[in-house]
Amino acid sequence: MNEKNKFEELLKLQYGDKSEIEHSDWTISKLNEICKFEYGDHLPERERNEEGEIPVFGSASKVGTHTEPYVDTCGIITARKGSIGEVSYSEEPFYPIDTTYYIGKKETDENLRWLYYALDLLDLNRVNASTAIPSLNRDDAGVLNVPVPPLSEQRRIASVLYSVDEQVRSLHDRHDELTQLKHGLMQDLLTGNKRVTPETPVRDEVSSGVGSVEEQEWESAKIKDVVETIQAGYAFKSDEFGESGVPVIKSENYTALNTIGLNSEFEKIDGTTLEELKDRYFIESEMVIISMVGANSGSVGYSWGNKKFALNQNQWYLDSKDKILNSYLYYYLDGSFNKLQSILRGGGKDFLGRSEFKAFNLNLPPLWEQERIASVLYTVDEMIARTSELIDEYDRLKRGLMQDLLSGGIRTPEDLEVLDEIQI
Repeated sequence: MNEKNKFEELLKLQYGDKSEIEHSDWTISKLNEICKFEYGDHLPERERNEEGEIPVFGSASKVGTHTEPYVDTCGIITARKGSIGEVSYSEEPFYPIDTTYYIGKKETDENLRWLYYALDLLDLNRVNASTAIPSLNRDDAGVLNVPVPPLSEQRRIASVLYSVDEQVRSLHDRHDELTQLKHGLMQDLLTGNKRVTPETPVRDEVSSGVGSVEEQEWESAKIKDVVETIQAGYAFKSDEFGESGVPVIKSENYTALNTIGLNSEFEKIDGTTLEELKDRYFIESEMVIISMVGANSGSVGYSWGNKKFALNQNQWYLDSKDKILNSYLYYYLDGSFNKLQSILRGGGKDFLGRSEFKAFNLNLPPLWEQERIASVLYTVDEMIARTSELIDEYDRLKRGLMQDLLSGGIRTPEDLEVLDEIQI
């Protein structure tokens, strides 16, 4: 079954007929009646043996490995200090450190996978016992109510949720593979180690009508030779932002800008501020944007799709001359992040100086080749973006399924196959 069909089947389960739901075989129990939170053990990083294969868990997730387990079964790990509400699951013997609680097979008679999902939905952060360093008191958590289905239904519920988790894991692996593919292609295509050909398809999104295809040697150029405009953004005040109007691009928005497009993640300006703002602070065509100050210095964005937005301070937008395509310039700078980092000025706050940036060298293939290089990389970016969207869709699906299945709002069919991974 392909991803789309799996997704549709799970949606049917989530939004099936609720009219015949019965709960007579469910109980409402206190958390401390169905499981026991045990303390993790003190294991500082210097005492861990990273040559071992036993996973070591901290408050948020796996933090290393060791040679000996503290818990000799699979089990659940939840934060005792720090990231309260975070719940992890280990499929093998593990070592929980002393900032965690754990629940192994000896600490509950319930299905461990089901209990893991129930704890995740329970949101243990709401019984945070401290306002300084977040901490979880197991006595406070123990009085929380949990709807408890029969063990057979626990296994079915866990099977459904585990199958969604497996899809998400598979998509994350796919995302990582595509990201590595893109990095490899950038290293090869932007240096000339591998060459595109005139037969390489040109995407409409990067097509610029460069004309004839002629074999030419690559050149080397400086930014000042190929970029016509380097324009800084505007220093908007916090009270000038609103929920409607023209989106304002900040450096922290580059990921969303590059892979999703303009959406609700962007703050907006309208009214008087918008009317008084000079045209040079607006972008209405595809241009490269680069962060010049702070932790994101050297990060690059691109305004795909000719959508109008305003540029916030501490950034430049770049408009190129006839020698280089903006789309190629974007990918070249994106692939040169480490080199850009090497020319930052220090002094307490990283800063990309205009003079250093103008002197930055780049490889310059003929325009037809630039267009095809950008097309190849855009295609991979599109695949990465679609994978990210699928991950978000499955995450939303899982939260909905958890709320319905773990509350009894939707009952699993009795003939639903229980996965081998849940038979514990």
